[in-house]
Amino acid sequence: MNRCILILLMPAVLGCCALHAQHPASRFLREPLSPAERALCKASGNFHTGIQPAAWPGEGAWQPVSDTAAARKKTLSLSATGCLMGGGVVRNGVFSGAAGDNLGVLITLEDRKRWHASLGYSAVGGIRVGYLRELADSLRIIPGAGFAHHAGEDLYIAHYTHGHIGYRAGKYFHFEAGKGKHFWGDGYRSLILSDNANAYPYLRLTTEVWKVKYTNLWIQLRDISAGQALRDARIKYSALHALSWNVSNRVTLSVFEMVIWQDRDSTSRRHLDFNYLNPLIFFRPLEYAQGSADNSILGMGIRVKASSDVQVYGQLVLDEFKWYEIRRAGGWWANKFGGQIGAKWFDAGTPGLSFQSELNFVRPFTYTHGSVVQAWGHLNQGLAHPGGANFFEWVNHVRCDIGPWSFREQFSWGSFGRDLDTDPDLPGLENYGGNLFRSYSNPVIDYGNKIGQGLKSAFTFHRLEVVRSLEGAFDLEIFASHTWRFERNDYHRDNDHFLMAGIRAKGMLSRAEDF
Repeated sequence: MNRCILILLMPAVLGCCALHAQHPASRFLREPLSPAERALCKASGNFHTGIQPAAWPGEGAWQPVSDTAAARKKTLSLSATGCLMGGGVVRNGVFSGAAGDNLGVLITLEDRKRWHASLGYSAVGGIRVGYLRELADSLRIIPGAGFAHHAGEDLYIAHYTHGHIGYRAGKYFHFEAGKGKHFWGDGYRSLILSDNANAYPYLRLTTEVWKVKYTNLWIQLRDISAGQALRDARIKYSALHALSWNVSNRVTLSVFEMVIWQDRDSTSRRHLDFNYLNPLIFFRPLEYAQGSADNSILGMGIRVKASSDVQVYGQLVLDEFKWYEIRRAGGWWANKFGGQIGAKWFDAGTPGLSFQSELNFVRPFTYTHGSVVQAWGHLNQGLAHPGGANFFEWVNHVRCDIGPWSFREQFSWGSFGRDLDTDPDLPGLENYGGNLFRSYSNPVIDYGNKIGQGLKSAFTFHRLEVVRSLEGAFDLEIFASHTWRFERNDYHRDNDHFLMAGIRAKGMLSRAEDF
């Protein structure tokens, strides 16, 4: 009997983690090469596109630059998102039919001068099909939506809730508290903080002076890597800093700093560590002064606008390293870092045609810690790249918008390594550094570590989607897509095809404004 298939069926999987698009009910919609992103790239001004979502409507990335609603004093809106689709799934030559649905609602209240708030909910369901079944069974996640609750023999459901309340205090400061996601970077992926994991409670302070934007973010995370129930999840916290400086109209430099600590250990209970609440302190010296028990990570980013249509960007994440060991090039296990470089080209030769190409790599054991609880993850998903660690990825996007029609193609290739005990026929316990939720205290080797070690897999992903927008108050669009996912290693080979078609609503059901 056919039941719901994941509405987020479009994504791919790299290793045991899904490579997916942002859930549609979030505060911001990360749609690669979207018209809003194109408009922001072409705009001139003091924009900090690498820290998302923006602290104020119209301020940051993934939102239209020209906002006609900005002149309104207050707005109250009710919007709904939904999708109904059907199609077929072919896995290793075996065909099965599928249907899907996803419903969400979002209420927003905005006073353009001071206050803004939102509250949203979405229900996402899925069938036990192929790698999606593996995610739900082993990691208990639905990509982009969070924890997978078992709702029947073949059915899982995720309840995705989010919301926030924010206040602008004068010209320079903005305060915000809520539950949601953040994305730090200019690429399709982020090696610092992405929208990969489920939503989490947070408190944020944003300070913007001259050409500098400084963001403080404090978040509460949960760990269920030991297989415990959600209500028994182990609590941890993280404090993050992001400093973005528009050096010129073309160049933006960013610096990131994160520290993760667990709520309790065998000797004490810490809750929110007041030492990390200081918005101006450097985490690394403080963490070292406290005995180096916590997990601290550094990062850097750059964006260069080569022209109004072309931008180049990159990131570097540094978890731990020794310059002496890097110079030796001996593959020391604790040289934990990753890098990204990419480029976007809008209106490439003709209006509406855009390209994006991006390379990402992360060395083994990056984001991990001696205490599994303090890994850079939340509810069995990494907070940075969906691939975790020990991988290389090349991802490409092409988009062509012609009137109401939109043609969107994604092609990705990856190579990654996982522990051999991921295969049921290989009960080895060696740690090759690909699993974020495994302590680095016992690496398989001290030297000679390289990307792809362990059970090495090659991964290919393609997705073509054709979209037709429909005029009307509901902002409807019909779509059809073909997705191909291929993964192979020495022990298994998966070849999946998905043919889907449906209709979805992204806009307002009702709206009241200027009250």
